[in-house]
Amino acid sequence: MFDRYGEQCWQFFNPAMLITADLLRKVFGVTYVNDWHKGGDNHYKGLRGIDCEIGATASIHRIGGALDSKFKNVSGREAREYIMKNQDDSSFRLITAIEMHVSHLHWDCRNRNRTHGILPVYPTQDG
Repeated sequence: MFDRYGEQCWQFFNPAMLITADLLRKVFGVTYVNDWHKGGDNHYKGLRGIDCEIGATASIHRIGGALDSKFKNVSGREAREYIMKNQDDSSFRLITAIEMHVSHLHWDCRNRNRTHGILPVYPTQDG
């Protein structure tokens, strides 16, 4: 995506996801998503194009509404547990789903009513 659109990629992100990313950084501290541009191994942890072959075909990443976050001082499991236990905290108000049983914190802002809380999503082998 970045190779094709450069800095204009910002236009593809869901504003709720960007707001929440900032709030998560305030709660959990230093946050990492993609680091490929600095020689790291993390690609496709944020925006993925519709034609991207990484992840599920209906992934919220493809419409700019999900991130796979890692934190400097908190594990993905710790962050996930904290969010799930504190769902009513205003910092988490726009998170509608969290992927369980992964090392990072996958969270998203899919179009979903939160009446019953944040949806726990369990990964499958087919993505």
